[in-house]
Amino acid sequence: MEESDVSGIDRRKSTIKAAALLGFLALYLMLLPWVGFGVATVVFAFASMRFLSASWARSGIISVAIVAFVYVLFGVGFRVPLPTGVLGLPF
Repeated sequence: MEESDVSGIDRRKSTIKAAALLGFLALYLMLLPWVGFGVATVVFAFASMRFLSASWARSGIISVAIVAFVYVLFGVGFRVPLPTGVLGLPF
C-alpha cells in the first residue's frame, strides 16, 4: 500500500469522526432547553468521550466533573442561571 493511500484512509476516518462530533454537538444544543444543562452536558460529554475511545469509568467521571465545575463556577460563583429545562433540575 502506498503512503498516500494510508493518509487518505486516515483523513477519511478523521473527517467522519469530526462530522459525528459535530452531530453530537448539534443534538446537545437541541436537547439543552428540554433536559437542562446538567443532563445534556453529562450525556454529550460522555457520548463524545466514549466515541473517541475513552473508558467507561473515565468518561463518566470526567463528564460529572465537568458539570460540577461549570455549575460551581457559573451557577454558584458568578450566579449565572444555567438552563434547567422542562424538568427544572437545579444543575
